[in-house]
Amino acid sequence: MKKASTTHKQTKKKMSKSKEKLCVGCNEPIHPKRLEILPNTVMCVKCSDTPTKKAMTVTLGSGEDTFNETIIMSDKEFRILNDLELATNDLLMGEDDEDEEENTDVEPPTDES
Repeated sequence: MKKASTTHKQTKKKMSKSKEKLCVGCNEPIHPKRLEILPNTVMCVKCSDTPTKKAMTVTLGSGEDTFNETIIMSDKEFRILNDLELATNDLLMGEDDEDEEENTDVEPPTDES
């Protein structure tokens, strides 16, 4: 009975028979189909996977010197920054609530006339 799938060693053996190009990232052979589609590639699929990036636009400076800057970061950095921003907003909103509570505790002046 024949095996339906080929093993990793068999695949490597087939690749070594053909014109083989090694990945600059892991030094493993690049799959022939990948080379057929992207003949100038220097990386295998595993090494060429680029992690997701996020961007945030920030306004800096003041007055006439105000400018926008786009900061590009990893997904993890973006989530951390976003969580910090939400926590800061919650703290600031909490301070506003405390100020309002202090103002509501003051008794209104009584009319003595």
